[in-house]
Amino acid sequence: MRRFPLLLLAAMAIVFCWAQWFAPAASWVGYVQAFAEAAMIGALADWFAVVALFRHPLGLPIPHTAIVPRRKDEIGESLGRFVVANFLTPDAVGQQMAQRSSAATLCRWSVLHADTLADTLLKLLGWTTEVFQESRYREFFARNVLSRLEQLPTAGAAGRLLGLMASNSHHQALLTELLRVLTAFLEDHRESLRGQMQTGSPWWVPEFVDQKIYDKIIDRVQQRLLEMVLNPDHEIRHRFDLAYRELADSLLDPDSLAARRFESVKADFLRDPNVRGYSEELWRELSIMVGDALKENRGASHSFAADLIRRTAMDALDNPSLIETFDQWLHDGARFVVAQLGEEAAGLISSTVRSWDPVDTANRIELQIGPDLQFIRINGTLVGGLVGLLLHAIVHALP
Repeated sequence: MRRFPLLLLAAMAIVFCWAQWFAPAASWVGYVQAFAEAAMIGALADWFAVVALFRHPLGLPIPHTAIVPRRKDEIGESLGRFVVANFLTPDAVGQQMAQRSSAATLCRWSVLHADTLADTLLKLLGWTTEVFQESRYREFFARNVLSRLEQLPTAGAAGRLLGLMASNSHHQALLTELLRVLTAFLEDHRESLRGQMQTGSPWWVPEFVDQKIYDKIIDRVQQRLLEMVLNPDHEIRHRFDLAYRELADSLLDPDSLAARRFESVKADFLRDPNVRGYSEELWRELSIMVGDALKENRGASHSFAADLIRRTAMDALDNPSLIETFDQWLHDGARFVVAQLGEEAAGLISSTVRSWDPVDTANRIELQIGPDLQFIRINGTLVGGLVGLLLHAIVHALP
């Protein structure tokens, strides 16, 4: 693109020289000379303007030239602000995402590329497990996770969980299972318990008396346990319900004695060296187990992951209300991310441009818009020649 305006300038110079020194003495030659002279002036002026954007013309440090290298940092900052102000805004992103269903597009893409997604997820999971098989990462994980758990107030969460179980009477169902287990335990260990009771009995008490007393005690206990299992309105069940709900309510109050004791027991448990060691060992075993399962090339793990991704995406596509909900989540999430990270994006653009070499920056920009800038030189040559031709005609037309 640089060659064509240069050749055009050379052609105008040849025409001017011909008209100046070699042309016949005719009136029309003056118009040719005026056109060529003005065209050279326009070509040189626009060449200077275009070159001055990227470098010093002819290497001369003329003021207000080499604009791009000299103001590279300011250009980067302005570009960052322009992108953020006009493109990375919550409204602009929201309008673009509202024109199509992002969730439906994502689901359809997931169905078509389930195998690729499964490969990627499993490779990422395999890499993670390999990393965490190293002792330093296991120690870091155990130390930081257990420390965070120790600092995290969990009494309130436990209280809410207990309250949720109570609202659905799950605590009574749990009590029923415990009573049944205890009843079965007494029945299965009747003889061993009787032997322990006889060991502690005085020597002068006859064995048949011990047997009769023991049988009555076991029978009475089993009868009471069976009554509690079969009778939902049993008095002990009511007492258990009251105590259970009182515990759940007290755990919700961080200043209550129950909540403080809960946090104290949790802290003592997590500080136990055996717990830390067990957590590291558990993580190592899980990492090895998962890593071995993922070493199979497109084995059961891959089939399971791909099928899960495919079925989940297809089920979502068959549920328009769910797709609409997902779309709203994606739109709100994108708007939130753009609102929070817009300035970070502007800083990223400006810092990236700032790190570039000034000459390299000028070359990059020139390679992108240079061809269009060369048309300025071409147009300057032709327009300049036409203006010169017009002025020559006006001068000769005047009396």
